[in-house]
Amino acid sequence: MSLLARKLVRDTRRQWVQFAAVALTLALGVAVFGAAYDSYDNLKSSYAHIYDRLRFADVTVTGGDTAAIAAGVRGLAGGPAVETRVQADIPFRVRRGGEVHTLLGRVVGQPPAPRVDALLIQRGRGLDPARPAGVVIERHMADHFHLAVGDTVEVFAATWRTLTVEGIAVSPEYLWPARDRQDLLTSPDDFGVVFADEGLVADLAGSSPAHQVVVRAPRGADVAAFERQVHTIAAANDAADVMTQAEQPSNAALQQDVAGFGQLAVLFPVLFLVAAALAAYVLLGRLVRTQRGQIGMLRANGYPRRRLLRHYLAYGAIAGVAGSIAGAVGGLGLALWLTSTYTSSLGIPLAVAHFHPLTPVIGVVVGTVAGALAAFGPARTASRVAPAEAMRGVVPLGVAHRSVVERVPGLRGLPVRTRLALRNLGRSPRRAVSTGAGVALAAVLVLSSLGMLDTVTLVMNDQFHHIQRQDAQLYLASPADANLQAAVRAVPGVAAEEPAIEAPVVISNGGRRYQTALTGFAPNTAMHRFDAALPDGGLLLGDALGSILHVGAGQTVDVAVDGNPPAPVRVAGFVHEPIGSLAYTTIAHAQQLAGGNALPSLLVRYDAHADRTAVRTALVDLPGVVAFRDVRGSEETVRQLLGLFYAIVGVMLLFGSILAVVVLFNTLSVNLSERTVELATLRAAGGRVATLARMMTGENLLLVAAAIPAGLVAGWLTGRWLMSSFNSDLYHFTLRLRPTTPLLLVAALLAIALLMHIPSRRSIRRLDVARVVRERAL
Repeated sequence: MSLLARKLVRDTRRQWVQFAAVALTLALGVAVFGAAYDSYDNLKSSYAHIYDRLRFADVTVTGGDTAAIAAGVRGLAGGPAVETRVQADIPFRVRRGGEVHTLLGRVVGQPPAPRVDALLIQRGRGLDPARPAGVVIERHMADHFHLAVGDTVEVFAATWRTLTVEGIAVSPEYLWPARDRQDLLTSPDDFGVVFADEGLVADLAGSSPAHQVVVRAPRGADVAAFERQVHTIAAANDAADVMTQAEQPSNAALQQDVAGFGQLAVLFPVLFLVAAALAAYVLLGRLVRTQRGQIGMLRANGYPRRRLLRHYLAYGAIAGVAGSIAGAVGGLGLALWLTSTYTSSLGIPLAVAHFHPLTPVIGVVVGTVAGALAAFGPARTASRVAPAEAMRGVVPLGVAHRSVVERVPGLRGLPVRTRLALRNLGRSPRRAVSTGAGVALAAVLVLSSLGMLDTVTLVMNDQFHHIQRQDAQLYLASPADANLQAAVRAVPGVAAEEPAIEAPVVISNGGRRYQTALTGFAPNTAMHRFDAALPDGGLLLGDALGSILHVGAGQTVDVAVDGNPPAPVRVAGFVHEPIGSLAYTTIAHAQQLAGGNALPSLLVRYDAHADRTAVRTALVDLPGVVAFRDVRGSEETVRQLLGLFYAIVGVMLLFGSILAVVVLFNTLSVNLSERTVELATLRAAGGRVATLARMMTGENLLLVAAAIPAGLVAGWLTGRWLMSSFNSDLYHFTLRLRPTTPLLLVAALLAIALLMHIPSRRSIRRLDVARVVRERAL
């Protein structure tokens, strides 16, 4: 083994704790990269696999002359798969264990062997024309209500009718059971899907079914071009809506979740690797400075600059290789756990979990390069040192000055140890800046993670407790009358009730269209918070629609409800709500726009201490109530949909906290190591261990405190940017922090700096004063 190789091994052994800390930070960064990227890729592959196997529709056309639309699409090149069907949203009733559950569900027509939007039967069998009253239940509804093959479900079509469960299946349209694009967050208690024979659905739907054409592009076709062709055919035949696969509610919700995750999969690993590189830079910079004499001797004995450069680069490369390999192995296991956790929580079947050999290779290469790059600056410095100058050792430069604080009148009589700590902050700007950068980066990692969790919690609280003030929504067979309203108010636990109606609409402006829900409230509603009064004769739109439709307040849009021609309506203003992009107006105006297609309901608010289960049971038993929706249950549904978000941010918070401790430990311990000669000199001059330890602790606390404001600002900006990656027409997130979050972070960082008092005291006590002074003299 060469001389420099032996030196490398000995230096690494002597400072193994600091090198292990650098390797750990690199391992965390590589592990996060591997886990996040592989999970992201696994989820995309899982969705693509099940969509391909079940022939998920590329385009769904609603309304218009469906026979003509289907014929036109079948005539396109390549022979696309086309099916026509009928669907309707009608009340369901499920009886289980002596309890009766009512909900507004959906029945979907299904041919025996569909070419588009097929079902994956998990239990029982598919539809059989010989059993016209038999249905297949979508898996989420079956699991939630514990339905089995042979059980029954009741549906309301003028009267309650009983249907028999023949099978339980997965549908590509309802991997996430979303009612529509603006109602992605319905609780399983309030929404379920049943597949039935076309004739049965038409019979149950009565006079208001939704006629649809579902289309799958030919294999290998340009899907975007195909969608445009279908849209042209649909528009020529007066279709009410054309929805692409990307806009399909279930797919939109899942892809939005995954897309936000994809951005986290890049940024967080970058932050970790930057932190690791900073830690390596601080450690190796200190190593070079303390070995100036050795470097001078090696240079004087003929060692070329390039060899010294490679030697000190090897320190960073060793830490990089060791940390990266460990991180790559850990990332593989973490990726499988994240994929399994998310797909299991959402019940995604046919999940794909591939081994991606390129991911750990990239992780190891990037981690090694990060370590080597961090070592480049110190290594370059070492290779350029002049032998005669280097053999003099570390010589203090400049003139000592009183600190700024000492110049303040009344503070000139500070104790000596305090004045030393204050002066040391400005004596080595490089050391102060590197320590401050480590502290700031630690704050960024932790605050951005905590900020994202805080934001989701606070936004959900706003949406479901301050904006939507009702606890439940009762769907009615006919518009509410005074008797029903009085009966609802008389139920023990009900504090208030209020009528409302809703209808699906398509809002357009020129060539821009957007499908949403129109909700009509009482003019002075107490069930929904608006910043301005509801317009009578105009619309309030979710603020995302302004940019989507290119429309402003005071302008006119066309509003089309199923079966009705578009009507021009003035945009009275916009509302900022964190979830969805809806349209609001008064009940009277909504009825005018929707005609007979609006769904009547009553919004209900409970007393603060009401028994929610008892109130629900009493309400669904009232005559005229055909379905019940628990608005508060939607909050839990949101949290389930954001399961991947919570999983990855939770991992980031854990790793970020570890990294914060490691970065602080490394920078502060190196700060102590750099002061060995100075501390030994003070010990030799009679300085007490406790006094010197308190001086070092005070200096560390001052450095950390000075860097925290920059870290908080950078953490806020980073968290804000991360939250913006989840924004769309479905979610509108702006970073928000609980007041206690920054305070707790500041306290934690100062506590870590304070805990460094323990190793500081131990290191000072163990100083071999005679050896250090002798080495300094040589």
